Amino acid sequence: MKKFLVFIVFIAVIALVAGAFVTCPDKKAHQKALTESVGQYASDKVDSKGGVLGKVAKAVAGNKAVELAISQFLSVEDYGVCSIGKIKKGEDSQIVSFGIFGHVIAPSTAQIDAALKKK
Repeated sequence: MKKFLVFIVFIAVIALVAGAFVTCPDKKAHQKALTESVGQYASDKVDSKGGVLGKVAKAVAGNKAVELAISQFLSVEDYGVCSIGKIKKGEDSQIVSFGIFGHVIAPSTAQIDAALKKK
């Protein structure tokens, strides 16, 4: 009975690793998640300001400009079972997203706000 349980656990681990490997997010998935996060951040900031400029800024935030800016500076390191998105900052890189099982975890609007206020 003990060997059977060990075998089942072994098969489950193999299936889990294989599933992570097959569904590892690519650069396009990281771009999409980051574009949505930055767009939401811009939209939240615009909603708090309002006015005509706010409406113009909100239209621009949903534009391809955000996606193009992100794609230019984003690099994704694929580790097989997971991937990490990094933004180039001069000579250095900053981790901005993590992907596993087909999902990308990107920073929230609060995290973006804190990062922009940090020097």
